[in-house]
Amino acid sequence: MRGQVSALLLVCVAAACAGGDRGRVPTLSSRPPETPGLAAVAEDSDVPTGAIGFDGDLRLTEPLLQRQRRSDEGDLQPWVMPLAARRHPLLETRAHGSVSVGTVTGGYLVQAAEIEPDGKHHRVLALLEPRNTRFTTDEMKRLLLCAAARVAKTYPGQRLHVGNLARHDGGTVPWSVSHHNGRDADLAFYSRTPHGRPASPDHLYRFNAQLESVDAPVALRFDVAANWALAKALATCPGGDDIQFLFVAHWLKAPMLRWAHDADEPKAVIARVAALLHQPRNAMPHDDHLHVRIGCATDDRDEGCLDVARADPGALGRAARVEARLPRLRAALRDGGPEQRADALYLLGLYRDSASMDAMRSAVGDPDLTVRAAALDAWLDWQPTGSDVTLAQRVDKETDPRLLARALRGLADAGAWPALVQCLHDRRELQPGDDRPESPAVIVRALAADLIAGSGKPALAHHLVDLLADANPRVRRTARRGLESLLTRDAAVVVGLAGPGAFVTDVDAVAPEMERSAWLQVVASLGPDQPAEDLMVAGLQRAGFGVAAASRAALPELVRALATPGAVGVAAGRLIARSVGWRPPHGRGAYSDPDVFWPAWLAKRHLLPATAIPVQQGAGGSAWAADSD
Repeated sequence: MRGQVSALLLVCVAAACAGGDRGRVPTLSSRPPETPGLAAVAEDSDVPTGAIGFDGDLRLTEPLLQRQRRSDEGDLQPWVMPLAARRHPLLETRAHGSVSVGTVTGGYLVQAAEIEPDGKHHRVLALLEPRNTRFTTDEMKRLLLCAAARVAKTYPGQRLHVGNLARHDGGTVPWSVSHHNGRDADLAFYSRTPHGRPASPDHLYRFNAQLESVDAPVALRFDVAANWALAKALATCPGGDDIQFLFVAHWLKAPMLRWAHDADEPKAVIARVAALLHQPRNAMPHDDHLHVRIGCATDDRDEGCLDVARADPGALGRAARVEARLPRLRAALRDGGPEQRADALYLLGLYRDSASMDAMRSAVGDPDLTVRAAALDAWLDWQPTGSDVTLAQRVDKETDPRLLARALRGLADAGAWPALVQCLHDRRELQPGDDRPESPAVIVRALAADLIAGSGKPALAHHLVDLLADANPRVRRTARRGLESLLTRDAAVVVGLAGPGAFVTDVDAVAPEMERSAWLQVVASLGPDQPAEDLMVAGLQRAGFGVAAASRAALPELVRALATPGAVGVAAGRLIARSVGWRPPHGRGAYSDPDVFWPAWLAKRHLLPATAIPVQQGAGGSAWAADSD
């Protein structure tokens, strides 16, 4: 929810400086973190998202395609999730140890417990361990280790193989809809080799109704007795009463329960396990792993942990134990020192406390930088009605470059395009502070131009033309990229056709006034309400691609256009998203590596024949074809 949104707002969009949440990064037994890149690529606002937003946003619904975890895994780069402590103030609370906040599909994790990669009775799956998704709550860790030990005692040699739990700071896991706040665990089924020995899988493998693996490198047999022992241990270990579900395919549940009956297991235990084992609706059947979900710990309810899978953003503040804290948090905002006030702002914004809205609005202009930053983050995350007015006022007065960049981005997120157009005339160039001398200056008009370029609204293009004659070359380049993106035109071709010839090798060497004049001709030739899709299609046609509209029929040609650098390749990605009615969230590769992401994504869903997709080079350098699994 909050931490990753704040981090993303700190990313400098083509001209601004970067920042991060305050927090301690502990020493962990893992390889060094690698952070997946976030590409600042323009997105079309009318492409359906299924309520999927930035990392950790509470989500009301997810499209069915998002639930196809297992089939997606071959499409995804083996990213290493970053190790970073989530900042969550423990103010006026009794919470201690790990803290699970929000829902399993829209929450995060604080002070996470780590499952060691290789333990006495368990190990993290070898192919999943590099992901750094082995973090969870204290309660889940105790439960899993207890269950693993009990199974190993009954069936020597069997080790529990652990898949995805949660990221170190929670939030979105690209391979799953849930797993946000540490209360979910994917466990590989116990299995045996053809010789009857306990298997040691390196991945989650599927089992059919005949209890045989269908995708493992060697034939594996579903170990009915050991898997029953696992389900029984989970239900009866300390903490087992907090289990909400054990998700499993129905054809694997049935033999486990039959075995329990034949073995004269206690009827009460069988009934308890039978009630927990459940094939989820509107999702994959869970034939490759047992999914454990536990409820919120008592302490975590103080922080807004919710047992429901999905909730609206205001639900955290309506939780009974959180409501009881709100008066104390309001008092801390009113009477505390800067650090305490900043913590109170964070939490009151997280809980959408309408009674604190006026105080939060005032704090956006607080003279203390720490308080002001916290207030702005809370305001940007909440975005209450009328927030664009408050943000525009802050932009006019802000002197800190990082906060100014955040406020400008907030205007874009709020769709306050007239306010951003006004910022194109703002001549301020804020230099980075002494604490970040390596950061670039924040040039207000350049950052505003870049955000307008990301609007996907061609009607705004004419506002960028005058910046092509700006004295600052960085401003000119930003305006040029914006025009190319909004109108799907190559600047070199535009200038070449208008002046020095069909080919221009260096647009920067062209006189600014000549470039401005060339783009004015393009803008003047367009209608006032030119649809973005028409401009993208026309741009691809000029580049030699046979695309008539965003449609399933156009997908092969759009995939071919993805590798084209510049505006044409970006437009191809946007048109694919329109064609399939889905816009992927950042972090899955659709923006950083669209020519790798989209072909495999389409082939896996049979939206494009594998023969129509060229062999690509994956992130690790190894060749792959779309029809390989």
